[in-house]
Amino acid sequence: MDSGQLTIDKVTQLLHQHTFPASVEAALIAIRECSMFARKDLSMLANRFIFCHSLSTSNTNPSQTIWIKTLNNIQELHTLDLLRQFLEKQSDLTISTRVFDIIFFDILSDSDHPLFTLYYNLILKFLSLSISFESKPTLTIIARWFLTISKTMDSLITKIIEYIIHEHIALAITKSINNLCTISPLFTLCFIKQTCILLDKENLIIDKKIIQMLIELLTYGLTNSTNLLLVTLQQEFIAQSK
Repeated sequence: MDSGQLTIDKVTQLLHQHTFPASVEAALIAIRECSMFARKDLSMLANRFIFCHSLSTSNTNPSQTIWIKTLNNIQELHTLDLLRQFLEKQSDLTISTRVFDIIFFDILSDSDHPLFTLYYNLILKFLSLSISFESKPTLTIIARWFLTISKTMDSLITKIIEYIIHEHIALAITKSINNLCTISPLFTLCFIKQTCILLDKENLIIDKKIIQMLIELLTYGLTNSTNLLLVTLQQEFIAQSK
């Protein structure tokens, strides 16, 4: 079919022909290729056919509809890993970033969005998965997202990093922790900044052993990430040119 004849309704019909998990890859390809559609429409395609969220009646208020999960935890992790692999396979990081932004950016930029909580939990799992697989492209994309929202939603980034500290770093072996600071220099830059903000908080509730691990991690990152200074200078240049 000629792409000029495609409509969002037609693409939706085509995606309905696929069952999970084939629907995930089909939706990702549609999002990548159908740049002529409104970003909001593509975001809803991701919501329905990648994460398989469904509208349901609220238990507390029958007159209200809410978005709910239909995938179990294993299926959800499978979906996130398919997304990670798809982003890594793209020939250009710009393409991967655009797909990521369509899926996550607008919803997570609005804390009042009806899908915000579902997507917040998804991004936590996706980031942890990307760290576990030492995925440089994905971590770089997430770091770019951090930098984009840092002026308006810095507290969200801090919460995400705090989650990673509690759920990933506190349980990881030393080699795995050190690798976090060498995979993606841009992510390392964001991680160091947010970790310093956390450590400066008076009401921070973190075990002293973990704090020591974080200090050692920051020291390791600053001394062993050879591209960190270059990335820092690049970000300063970008900030000043805006």
